[in-house]
Amino acid sequence: MIRGAKRTIVVLKVPSCKYFEQAYFIVKDGVENRKNLKKDMVNEASKIAMQAIMDAPEGQSVPKKYGVYYLLYFSLGMFVCSLICGALIVLML
Repeated sequence: MIRGAKRTIVVLKVPSCKYFEQAYFIVKDGVENRKNLKKDMVNEASKIAMQAIMDAPEGQSVPKKYGVYYLLYFSLGMFVCSLICGALIVLML
């Protein structure tokens, strides 16, 4: 959180990217205002974002062997819930 300081932020909006909608970059203190500074900052932010995408490890989904256990736990939970509901229906009658 930034308190009591004026900071310059570059917002990079990329609606066509499947990973990011927006990226926020906080500009370092002491960067002077030049004529083409805005274009340079957006280009640098784009390079950083593309490098982050390229460096991200692939296959960060749940391994398939754990998917079977999740299905088993879900089925067991549904079975227990149906037993509880059945017991409540029998007790109400």
